[in-house]
Amino acid sequence: MTLLEIKIKRAEIMNLFSALFCQPDEGVTKNKNTYETLITLLEVVNSDCIPDVLKMQQSAEKYTIQELMVEYARLFIGPFKIPVPPYSSMYFQEKILMSNVTLWVMEMYKQAGLHFDTNLKDLPDHVVVETQFLYYLLFNQVNEFKNGNKDDAERYHELMQFFVNQHYRKWIPDFCNKIIENTNNSFYKALARCFEKFVRTWAVGSLPE
Repeated sequence: MTLLEIKIKRAEIMNLFSALFCQPDEGVTKNKNTYETLITLLEVVNSDCIPDVLKMQQSAEKYTIQELMVEYARLFIGPFKIPVPPYSSMYFQEKILMSNVTLWVMEMYKQAGLHFDTNLKDLPDHVVVETQFLYYLLFNQVNEFKNGNKDDAERYHELMQFFVNQHYRKWIPDFCNKIIENTNNSFYKALARCFEKFVRTWAVGSLPE
């Protein structure tokens, strides 16, 4: 397995995690292919996460989609106190929405050639948006490298490395621990354990020569 192939699998993993942190959906959350695909990818990238994926799959079968949606709303949406804010700005010093952290995240998007769609219902530093951003960076660095554009591939890689080390890895463990502390739902506990382990042990690595 080459480093490039591992990066492709890591991109696919990030895409699946972003889908699992969206509101529960029959086509994703209740689909056994979601978990089978995740296990296949993790066998190569981080096999330690597989027991948690198996627990997620078992739990997804146990709960109805309505039960999962209710718990998702309670944890991440409100309408009153939100036990687990899904925004990175709430895990740094200011702990307010649309803070300097949010502006920093938006600047990272801009440096990658992206502009945040103001029509989206959520904020730029939502866990799903940031995770999709990493999928975008991984996907593009692999494509540029395959096409022989090593300088562009390196630029995407450096942006990803900077974003992960200076930001993403600093707040995701706290976010996941808050989920574990604030729910008795076995699906979300397993998802949080899996995601935390994957992010914490993610060695960003370098591009192949």
